[in-house]
Amino acid sequence: RQRRLQGSLQVAARPEIAEAMALRGCHNNGGRELMGADWDLCTTLVKFGQCSRQGCKWRHENAEWWEGAWWQLDDEGRSWGWWQTMPAAEECPVSLTPICMLPEAPFELRANGVSAARGTRTPARAESPRHRFDAHALAKYLVGSGQFIDPVNRRPLERHECVALDRVTHGQYKVVEAFAAVQQAQAAGGGRR
Repeated sequence: RQRRLQGSLQVAARPEIAEAMALRGCHNNGGRELMGADWDLCTTLVKFGQCSRQGCKWRHENAEWWEGAWWQLDDEGRSWGWWQTMPAAEECPVSLTPICMLPEAPFELRANGVSAARGTRTPARAESPRHRFDAHALAKYLVGSGQFIDPVNRRPLERHECVALDRVTHGQYKVVEAFAAVQQAQAAGGGRR
């Protein structure tokens, strides 16, 4: 306890440190910072994408309140369940399942393949049409056929798109590994497709 008190006194002796820590909401324990930058985020929202705890006092960053719960927003600023409001006529081109009936958000490929950095909106990204798929059906199709193309316009996929698909399907289909194997086979076979 005495060491802790000495650490607090040392910080108090240096007002610029004490002031910076107070602004960040940190507490000092023997000269060590106990709380990081995200110390006040709601862990339920971070883990499950939703927090419906009544009177939750934690911070709900990048979320919106809707029908009695906080819902985490995606990279485009859309809340969970946005695809359920789409018309039933819009279907996954692979499984022919209506997008509005999918249990999770559809996987999107840009028609022109241009993708901007996360959270940025470039004109190409804003105007490029999106092809929406059932992620599991798309992953099965790509790995099973060995053709890593957008099934709608036959545009060759890039590695980062396969990585994103693997992330969404939790690596269940090993899309990146199959993509690498096909690329390696094409390079060894003279680039034939």
